[in-house]
Amino acid sequence: MFHRHAWYVIGRSSFHGDVRPFKLGRFKSITRTGQAFHRPEGYALSDYLGNAWGIDPGKERCQVRLRFSPLVGPYVAEVNWHKTQRLSWDDDGRVLFSVTVDGLDEIAWWIHGFGAHVEVLEPPALRARVTEISAPAPESVTMGLCDI
Repeated sequence: MFHRHAWYVIGRSSFHGDVRPFKLGRFKSITRTGQAFHRPEGYALSDYLGNAWGIDPGKERCQVRLRFSPLVGPYVAEVNWHKTQRLSWDDDGRVLFSVTVDGLDEIAWWIHGFGAHVEVLEPPALRARVTEISAPAPESVTMGLCDI
């Protein structure tokens, strides 16, 4: 499937023991096994994806509530980000965004991209995950920067 500018294959990983998405651009080589694959009868990709934010559904279904600043709120409101999203506007121009997703990792990275212009209202685990992503990297893993 094509997702956010890249091709993926969804398949069973013998290493992980379950179904996972694999980005085709990361493949180093492919070897023919001579074995045929037959999709199980009744299998639907939509069943695998469930309410995933993207292509990697988590195990737990979560109700997410976010509040976006007036600066980015109109941008968020003009896009259909997810099939379960609901929007409302505060009197001061902030956008309240609600969605039901399976797993928090993918949406946490999306939220992170809005920086200080979004507040995670629910769930607390998502707020903690976004805070963790946003924390500065330890000095041992930071990349050198050039003065200009």
